[in-house]
Amino acid sequence: MLKVKRDSEKAGGIAPGTLVISLAGRDKGRCYVAAELHDGRVYVADGKKHKLIKPKPKNPKHISPVGRIDSESLTDKRLRRLIYEFKTQNELSAQVNTVP
Repeated sequence: MLKVKRDSEKAGGIAPGTLVISLAGRDKGRCYVAAELHDGRVYVADGKKHKLIKPKPKNPKHISPVGRIDSESLTDKRLRRLIYEFKTQNELSAQVNTVP
């Protein structure tokens, strides 16, 4: 239990189940969910290219938390749906805020 706490401290407070956006790299701007933490790295999955079975390692400095999801009984299909809903919801709210 103490090791998990240290890992989350190294990861900038990101815990498994946190919805994050990539800030750097080829995948800049893509949404992921933090699947696990290990040795100061955050392993992220999106359900398409990076499945929950083999998540992508990311440096915590290169991601930004934007929300939380319930990570209980999470599947790749459900993960894709949650990310899609989050993206469409934020696009709609951005359009509403920019309309004078």
